[in-house]
Amino acid sequence: MIQRMVVFGASGDLTSRLLMPAIAQLAEARLLPPGFTVVGSANTDWSTEDFRQHIADSLGKQASVLAPATRDAVVQMLSFAPADVTQPAEVSKLIGGDHPDTLVYLALPPGLLPSVLPALAVAKLRATDAVAIEKPFGTDLASARHLNRILRIQLPQPVIFRIDHFLSSELVRRVVTLRFLNRVFEPIWNARPAASSTPSCTHGQPETFPCSNTQPARDHRARRPDTNGHVPAPAHQSSRHQLHQPPFIGSLDAGKVSSPF
Repeated sequence: MIQRMVVFGASGDLTSRLLMPAIAQLAEARLLPPGFTVVGSANTDWSTEDFRQHIADSLGKQASVLAPATRDAVVQMLSFAPADVTQPAEVSKLIGGDHPDTLVYLALPPGLLPSVLPALAVAKLRATDAVAIEKPFGTDLASARHLNRILRIQLPQPVIFRIDHFLSSELVRRVVTLRFLNRVFEPIWNARPAASSTPSCTHGQPETFPCSNTQPARDHRARRPDTNGHVPAPAHQSSRHQLHQPPFIGSLDAGKVSSPF
């Protein structure tokens, strides 16, 4: 069981605004293991008291619903040790030789990971330890593959987590709910029915979207409301062209349009 969390990049915004409020919520729900501690580290000349005050101020703003006793308990869990996380000797000293089961949380920019991961490998983490890497994971496909090779070869023992805290945002959760709990959208919002996203205008001949050669001249005459007060759509907004508007709905190849309606 994880007994300690070491945060690299502890002086940054991610730690104070997202990570520590989440730890405080776990403490409020009594989901942290007994004796759990948090060691912050950064290339910053802070003391433990400086770090505690920094997090206490942040918790007061970001986690105002927490009980004061919980905030005080979380602050007392904290300690701070300045270190250059790209230097293997300093990282090994911070992790320690005979250390408790530790979660190493890398709250760092992606450009630092190629230097930090080899330095972390020298610390000889065990199978009971874990490493959490905050996304973005690399800056492109090639750099992400390079980081994966480092993790696979130099850090084979600890459990690796890739963290994307935006997946827990309210908007993302609503989109996920809309897709997987809606029988209309779930079958079409995946890769199976989408053979291609290239729109087809006439008889399966793909052309530049929108279909310039099939659009009639715009009707500039005044359009008067009907008896129900509705203004008729202009001629160029026919239902035939409306089908080409959302290419993500389904396959539009060879004149075939998959529609949920």
